Amino acid sequence: MRLAGKLNIYAYDAYILQCAIEQNLPLISLDTNMIDFAKREGIPVIEVEP
Repeated sequence: MRLAGKLNIYAYDAYILQCAIEQNLPLISLDTNMIDFAKREGIPVIEVEP
């Protein structure tokens, strides 16, 4: 919930980012907003072309 409040995003989106942080795994997403949020938080991102 802290991450959701910090980034002003839905709790579900924050949960996905928090899982990446806790598991020390990169985020794989087509969602450009999620990619931006992950990069802001220092989460590695694997970007794929749609």
